[in-house]
Amino acid sequence: MLLIGIVINDLHNYHVNNKMILMGIMAGLVFQIVDYGAYGIWKFFIGFMTPILIMYIFYLLKMFGAGDIKTFAVIGGLFGPKVVMSCMIYSIFAGGVCVILVMIKSKTLFFLFYRVRSFFQYVSNCIYTKKIVSYNMEGAKGQGAVVHFTISIFLGFLITMITYYR
Repeated sequence: MLLIGIVINDLHNYHVNNKMILMGIMAGLVFQIVDYGAYGIWKFFIGFMTPILIMYIFYLLKMFGAGDIKTFAVIGGLFGPKVVMSCMIYSIFAGGVCVILVMIKSKTLFFLFYRVRSFFQYVSNCIYTKKIVSYNMEGAKGQGAVVHFTISIFLGFLITMITYYR
């Protein structure tokens, strides 16, 4: 339910509400302590920090927003590092599918080749100059190639729950 609230808030306000994140943090900590006792604090911490440590570089590159990473951190705190890792992988794939669908809908699918080429030029430029700079998303925004990633996180979470608990 919390993820649905986060998605709705993101769709309406274009950011993730920190009050919802705080509710998720408190819920995750309480659930882990109830399930595992004092060890639950450690379990919560590891799950919460996993996406932050992994995705921080992508935040610096402006490939993910802070709200997306905080949302993953809440999932990690509630369900642990294995679940959040799976969720992150499925979410990235879901995000790619969502972008392609948005591009088809807005009739800008030809722009996909340009964005892929632009990304590889960016990576090779970082390697060549040995400097990491922010990834330019302005062209993608103008062509309708950016979607609210919280939708992809929600889809990735659903896929994770279906595959993890079957």
